[in-house]
Amino acid sequence: MGYHKAVRAGLAAIAGGHWYHAQADFLQALVFRPQGIEAATGLGRVDQVLYKRTPVSARAVAQRMGSD
Repeated sequence: MGYHKAVRAGLAAIAGGHWYHAQADFLQALVFRPQGIEAATGLGRVDQVLYKRTPVSARAVAQRMGSD
């Protein structure tokens, strides 16, 4: 798999909501081209979603547990 194919796979994974697959694809693209803007941008989008989702999910679980 080359740089462009890895970036396309990452974008397709984002479109399908497969955030961890997208992350792996963009990281693989960066191995091929460490300064790749498309891969870095895609990885940034994935990281924003993954790292913002975790605290919200933890907070939601804590709220549910407290409401029982």
